[in-house]
Amino acid sequence: MSGRLLIFGIDGGTFNVLEPMWAEGRLPHLARLRSEGASGVLHTVCPPLTAPAWATFQTGLQPGRHGVFDFLAPPRRGYARRLQNASALSAPRLFDTLSAAGRTVGALNVPLTFPPRPVNGFVVPGMLTPTFADKHLYPSSLGAELRALGGYYVDMNPLYFEEGRDEGFVEELYRVAEARKRAALHLWRSHQPDLFAVVFTGVDRLMHFFWDRPELVRDHYAWLDATLGEFLASAEEEGATVFVLSDHGFGPAEAEIDLAEHLRRHGFLTQKAKRGPSPRRFLEAVAKLDLFDLRKRLPRRWRAAARGQVMERLSVFASVDWQRTSIFPGTATQYGVYLNVAGREPEGIVSRADYEKVRDDFIASLDELYPGLTARALRREEVYHGPFLDDAPDVYLPLWEDGVRLREFSDDPAVAPRRRRPGEHRREGIFFARGPRVAAGAAPEQATLADVYPTATYLMGEALPTGLDGRLLTEIVAPEALAKAPPTYRDYDVGGAGYADGEDADVRARLEGMGYLG
Repeated sequence: MSGRLLIFGIDGGTFNVLEPMWAEGRLPHLARLRSEGASGVLHTVCPPLTAPAWATFQTGLQPGRHGVFDFLAPPRRGYARRLQNASALSAPRLFDTLSAAGRTVGALNVPLTFPPRPVNGFVVPGMLTPTFADKHLYPSSLGAELRALGGYYVDMNPLYFEEGRDEGFVEELYRVAEARKRAALHLWRSHQPDLFAVVFTGVDRLMHFFWDRPELVRDHYAWLDATLGEFLASAEEEGATVFVLSDHGFGPAEAEIDLAEHLRRHGFLTQKAKRGPSPRRFLEAVAKLDLFDLRKRLPRRWRAAARGQVMERLSVFASVDWQRTSIFPGTATQYGVYLNVAGREPEGIVSRADYEKVRDDFIASLDELYPGLTARALRREEVYHGPFLDDAPDVYLPLWEDGVRLREFSDDPAVAPRRRRPGEHRREGIFFARGPRVAAGAAPEQATLADVYPTATYLMGEALPTGLDGRLLTEIVAPEALAKAPPTYRDYDVGGAGYADGEDADVRARLEGMGYLG
């Protein structure tokens, strides 16, 4: 049995920022990891989106086999799509496999860990968690422990995603980041789990909204590098292995496409003449109420009744005429479209016999979508395989390859996006590894996010789970270590997730504010 493993996650980490900073002599701790260990590009999932990416990190499976393609569930039971959470992941996760092997684990702010599944250790869920509350932690006693450190925050207040709040945005971001740092260092040092995974989200937020203000982005990378240095000091004392990785990369968003308008112009999407209230304005009202803590003062039965109605009120598709709509867009960051298939979608009109023709017609229409577009539309079966294939969008538009993002789809064209987003995701993330069994100077070969699970398991001295999409990155393992301990494999039976879906307007408000749900 090998020692401990620290996984230091940087949401959106990219060599596009790291390389220039290294040239300036900055980021000494990441530079040291690069020189003393293995490093290289870590390719993420399609699309390069947080929810499916961290699901792949946890399961070692691509989305067609773990079932998470977006922040929202597929539109099978209703067009007002529910938020995804950990209940969508029935496959054994890295945390489950190690727990079943008798190892202790800890996770802090890893997306798609709410509601927390019991493990041999602790879980402080990440991005899709409604609020910081004892009932949302495992074990619940962690709440008092973290409050004693000065408090903890799941994410930024969604009000700061509005235009004109630049100064407050940065202050809020560091308030959340400093609390996360305190909690992470405390849990790593005091609980001493064999595996500890922590994810910092600040640079992702900054690069979305301030890509064109590189000093803000670079300052936060420097803050992260200093934070990493504090972890490395204790990791070195114990001979622990360290991974630094991102769920996706980042780059400039040089243009924007209104896919919904394209669908309307070609007759694929029809909207009703009379439209209801704007979901955006509803969410803004929710956020402002939350600022004064008014919702918590409402009777519990009122809050429960409101939750039952909130999905229909928040649907951006409330204005769509489904009887005259054959194709509709996914979310702004999903880069895909769904066909409105009869027998699959609630009010589907496209027959199975016409499915391929409608899909071909849409793909043919893309020639006029954006001049100079090089990204080729992908049918879902070109991207995925597995039991959840039918839940994926029917066609993907990998516009990130051309630095193009989709405009948010709104049922109220008068409502502009909350903020301009000059930065957008890319598929090329970052990966660093250093430890007793890692070869110095090694570079992973076409490494993917799914490879982290089996590689982590092996470097911790455990048998690898069978049936993963990811592989052991043998090229980063020291040859003598690999010869001494060749990988072994084992079937793990830790059971499925099996708990109820969660839903909360606060989470929607945060995601909406970041432009993820348009």
